[in-house]
Formats: sequence, C-alpha cells, structure tokens
Amino acid sequence: MPARVRRKTNAKKRSPAKNRPVAIHAVQFVLPDGTALGWSGVADDTILHQPEFQRVAVNWAYIVRNRRRWAERDDTVHDQARRAAELLGQLGLSSHDRERLAFAGHVEVVIPWSEAAEGWELRIFPWEYVLSAATRELRRDLPLSVVRRLDIGTSARSVPLAPRVLYVESAPGALAERYDFSGERAVVEANLTPQVFEALINPTRAELAFKVAAFLPDIVHLAGFDTHQGLSVLDSSPVQDEPSDGYLLRGATGAPDPIACEDLAQVLTGGSIKPALVTCNLHNSAGRIAPLLLAAGVGSAIGFQDTFDDGLAELFFGSFYHALMLADGDLVMAFDSAWEALREQPRSVQGSGLVLWSVSPMLEPAAAAASTVKSEFADRISHERAQVIEPAATTDVTEVLQVTVQPLKEANYSLLHNNRGLFKRFVIQKLKPGRVDHLRVSVELHVGADTYPYRRSFTLQEGQVDLNDLIRVPLTSSLARSRHEAMFTSLFVEVLWGEAGQERQLYRDTHRVIMLPADQWRDDDTDRVWLPSFVLPRDPAVSRIIDRAQRYLMALRDDPTSGFDGYQSIDDRMEDPTECVDLQVQAIWSAIVHDFQLSYINPPPAYSEASQRIRTPSEIVASGRGTCLDLTLLLAACLEFVEIYPVVFLLKGHAFPGYWRSNRAHAAFVEVTNAEPGTVDAADAQRATRSAGQREAWYLPRQAWPEMIQQVRAGDLVPVESVGLTSHSGFWDAVNAGHENLQPRAEFDALLDVSLARRSGVTPLPIREELP
Repeated sequence: MPARVRRKTNAKKRSPAKNRPVAIHAVQFVLPDGTALGWSGVADDTILHQPEFQRVAVNWAYIVRNRRRWAERDDTVHDQARRAAELLGQLGLSSHDRERLAFAGHVEVVIPWSEAAEGWELRIFPWEYVLSAATRELRRDLPLSVVRRLDIGTSARSVPLAPRVLYVESAPGALAERYDFSGERAVVEANLTPQVFEALINPTRAELAFKVAAFLPDIVHLAGFDTHQGLSVLDSSPVQDEPSDGYLLRGATGAPDPIACEDLAQVLTGGSIKPALVTCNLHNSAGRIAPLLLAAGVGSAIGFQDTFDDGLAELFFGSFYHALMLADGDLVMAFDSAWEALREQPRSVQGSGLVLWSVSPMLEPAAAAASTVKSEFADRISHERAQVIEPAATTDVTEVLQVTVQPLKEANYSLLHNNRGLFKRFVIQKLKPGRVDHLRVSVELHVGADTYPYRRSFTLQEGQVDLNDLIRVPLTSSLARSRHEAMFTSLFVEVLWGEAGQERQLYRDTHRVIMLPADQWRDDDTDRVWLPSFVLPRDPAVSRIIDRAQRYLMALRDDPTSGFDGYQSIDDRMEDPTECVDLQVQAIWSAIVHDFQLSYINPPPAYSEASQRIRTPSEIVASGRGTCLDLTLLLAACLEFVEIYPVVFLLKGHAFPGYWRSNRAHAAFVEVTNAEPGTVDAADAQRATRSAGQREAWYLPRQAWPEMIQQVRAGDLVPVESVGLTSHSGFWDAVNAGHENLQPRAEFDALLDVSLARRSGVTPLPIREELP
C-alpha cells in the first residue's frame, strides 16, 4: 500500500530576526534636510548581517513580485506593512527614524558600489515598497517618494533643455508580430523637446553600439523586452537555466539575442560622451540593469523592479518626459509629477517598483531649490491643464490624438463573463499639452440578431486613457449562454472629438470577432487564467456525488455522525491535524470511483486553435465519461462544494487537481510567508529575477515551480491524478501519481488557485445542465 503524504510538522522556520551581530553594507536613508538615517555602527542582537540580508532581499523581492496574490485584501496588506516596519528595525532604524521617514516626503536610499558581485542584495531589494509600506499608517494619505543613489564617487551630467534623444525599440522575431510600439514611440517624441530625435528599430548589438558612439545621445529610451519576459513570451528559455537580466536585441540572423546587462552597459556607454539619462521601459530592469548602467558612466536611470502594466508605463514616461522639460531637467520633480499621474488612475499601483537611480545626490538640490521654482513648475502644470485644445483649430488631429484599437480575434465567453474587455488594446493618447473635451466612444457588438452597445463621453486630461479598462459589453442573454458552436460576429468602433455637429472623426472601423461557445476554454496566454470559471460547484451532479460520498466518509472516519465540514475538522491535538481533511477528499474520490464508474474519452471537437470544449459535471455523470480536464474540474467542483480549497495543475498536455490541506497553509501561501528563497549564492549576483510576477492573483506561472513544489513536499498542497477515477485507482495511489506528475519541472505550466480566483471575482459560468 502506498505511503500516505503527511505534513512535516517538525520543519524549522528560518527567521531573519534571529541574533546576527554583523551588520549589512552601510546603506543610508537621506532626507531632504540632509539628515542621514541608518545603522549607527553598534552591533547588537537585532541587526542583520550581510549573508542573512541576502536571503531577506531575495525573499522580499519575491513577495513584492507576487503582490497580486495579497494586495487586494486589507488584512494581508496590513500584515505585509507590519513585517516591513519590523524589517526597518532590523536595519537599524528606530521608531523615531520611521516617523521622520514618514513625514519627510522624499527619501534617498544611498547604496555603496564596489563591483557587480558585491552588494547585489541592496540593489535588488524593493526599497520603494518596503519604505512606503512601513510608514503607510503614519503617513495616512501623504505621499512618500523614494529614489536611489549609487555611491560611486562621481556626479551625474544634467539633462540638457534640448536633449539629443535616442529611442531604441527592440521586438525581434515573432515579438514584432504580436506587439505594437508605435504609441510608445509617439509619446516619447511628443513629450520631449529634443534637439534631435532618432529612432533605432530592432537593432543588433553592433548596430546599437555604432549608433550610440556616433550619435552621442543625452537621453536613451529603451522599449521592448527584458530577457526574462521576452524569452518567456517566445517560450524559448529553458526553465532550469534562467537567463541573466538584460535586454532582448535582434541577432545577426534575425533571431532574438539576449544581451546581458553588463554588455548592455558597455554598449550604451561606448561614446565619448555618456548619456545623462537612460530610461528602461522593461520589466526587471531596476535591480541590475539600471545600476550597472550607472557604474559604466550613465548619470541617471529609470527602471522597473519587476513587472508593470504597459498602459501605465506609457502614461508614466509621457508624464515624466513632459514634466522633465517643464522642470528644467529636475529629475525628482518630474518623477513626482509622473507618479501623481499614475495615482489618479483607477488601477492599483501598490507595490509597483518604479525606480529612479542617480550617481549624484538628488534631494539636496531639490531641498535647496527656491520655493518659487517649485511654485513656477506647479503653475506651468496648472496652466497647461486649464488650456483647452479645440478640434476646429487643429489641422491634423493625429498630431494631437492617437487612437490604437486592437480587438480580440476570438472572444472567450469566460473572459467577458468575468468583466474583462473585448480588446487586446484600446488606448487614446494625447500628444500635446492641454485638455481635450468632448471625446465620444461608441462600441457595438453584434451577435446574431442582438446588439450590445457601449457609449461614453469624457474629457482627456492626462497623457492617455486605456479604454479597455472601461468598455464592458453585457453578454447575459440566453443566446450567448446556450450557443453550441462558434459564431462570427461584428464589432463596430467609433471615436469622435468635438461637440455634436462639429465633431472630428478619430477612428471608425468594423472588426470581425469570433464569439466562442460558453463551454469552450482557450489554453493561451490570455484566456488560460479563466479556467476557475469552469469549476461549477452548484451543478446538480456535484451535490449528488457528495450525497453518495457521505457513507464513505462515515466508514473512513468510523463515525456515523461524520459530515463534510471542510477545514473545521482540523484538530491540532492529533498527530496529523489535517487527517480528517484528507478523509473527506478520499470519501469523494471513493464515491466517484465506485458509484459512478466513469471512463476516459477524448475532448469534443472545438474547431479553434488551443481550445477545448469542457463538459459540465452533469454531462460527465450522465455520459459516464470525461477527459483529464473534465475530471479535474469535476473533482475541484466537489472540493469547493465542501469548502476545501481546490487548485488545478496544468502541465504540457495534461491537467489534474489538488487541494490545500489547511486554511492556515493557504493563508500563508497568500501572504507569501511560507516561500523560502532556498540557497542564495553567486547566481543571484547575476540574476535579480528568480521568477515571473503573477498576472493574476490566482495564477502561478511555470517560473513559480520552486514555490509550488515546496508546498507539495511540505505536505501543505496535495496533488491528485484525477485520471485515476477512470481506472478505479485508490486515492493514495492517485496522490502518489500526482507527485510523480510534478517532478519533471520542464512539464509544469501553471497552477490555478480556485479559492483565490473567487476572492478576485472570478465566478462560475452560468452553465447549468439538468440531470436526466
């Protein structure tokens, strides 16, 4: 008989707060008045030493990278803030120091530099989030702007008022077919007042080096993909051998060429005059790419700690460049102004790591600047906001507004059901300062004889508006829910500017969109995350299975009063406190195996690439058969019905379910407090990224395999091979098979947590089949 998987109750938890008498490198926190806070140099029992802080840095970078998992709940946000405050104490800051940080308005984190392999933990650490979170309760609604200085003993060259700007755009190979950077290019050029603007599209590293040496740019803007994101999108990076941080360029043959950050720094500083500013609109560019640029001679740099929304990134850089020109090159004032534009957006930017680096002190000039200078800057911004751009006075509307519309080619019903948009991208960008009134957007989706309209009028004050966040077309009719095959529909889009009778047309087109059936799931980068909507706990077959499972539970627990009480059955007095949770799952398994006699069948035809038609629990029970995905979702629905948190494991070409053995383990997973960074070694000096960030709170991508397998090996997360339902396997045989499924890391694609999906508003589809 196979051995049962038991919780490891004697595992020791490492705590960074344990006594370590040697301090980390001398990082300082400089306030606008010149005060430097930090470790006093006295070694006591609370100060972290460098090796321990390396683990802390990797762990906090992982926590912030996975912020979508915990940032939507006030209690978990509060817990992270408490941990951040505790960490500041371990870095030598007193409660009084924390109060001074909270009300300073600005803080400059000064990080020493010796070489790339030394002090890397200070550069990858998410200072922006930790300092703001640790002081949030004290600050209330007051902002705190965090910037970084790399202390290399040199000073930065100021950005000229009429800079020479080099815009570099790199989307090699198939990336150019999937992504459009024309909007970003227009935003950069429109918001700077360059002496000369040059765009370099898809260069090789040799072409980039030649252009930098010949052109001698003051500002370099990098658009495209960092090595992690780019190779992941292309699915060409072996998960066992993650690339170093860097930029994806075009190779000599046209294939992607990942250039490591050390080499990129040499290429961008190869001219006789080094750039004053390099901005990296790239994921994972703040921890290693940006500081290495500074170490090579760049004056200042901006990068992202990990991932960032593309639309918000364009808004930030447009606002930053425009403010930079109005502020006469003052980086801090421009940075603050751009952040203010982000805070006015409806999307949360909590935990987003936008990082401004410089080799020169940035707060001392800001503090010394006369109040009249700041007042003049504020007046310029207010004056521009008050100016109204009239369409009648505009000869070419494309010089003022740029509209980018990219509808989805196929509309998955689960995506629309979960309040997501019909567009891959729908953005209106303002290319000139001023306010644009009387913008009108009309969208009509035609499905058969039904029409689903959307109308909106608005004023555009900021640099752009992402309409995909706003446009919602209701699809609640019986037609949309009951169609059994895909249908060609039409999507009409019109954007007008001006009052009625005097409007100017900005965009007008009709697009063909395929509306997929409600039971069809697309296994692609966009729609894969909506699989939890196909978990249907209210399907009649689910309650029927639970009714049959009752007698198995009573037998397994040897208790005629036993019921399905989920995690209420956890008993800390038992040798295995979660044993009764396992028995509930085993009872459900036994009922399906013995009372319903299911067999395996291939999926129904879908007639669409990377799609699968999914049977409901009632269809599975009525027909007596299902695919691996059908059986996975059936068992997950049963677990959710009895309030045991299910998950779905996706492998390459296979799926199977699992469950959390306790709500406490799940809570720790949500807060990312049980994710140990593992061994920290020299590889971390070469790679600031250990995993991809989460697109959605409930979706863990393939790069999260180490954390996932850690939970499985600890006995907190139990995988179950559901195909065993069709071969009448024993429950623990199925668990062992689930463990074996997860061992080849290269086969793992994703984990979807159904409970987290429900908390995020992902609800079951309105599909209901009645039992015969």
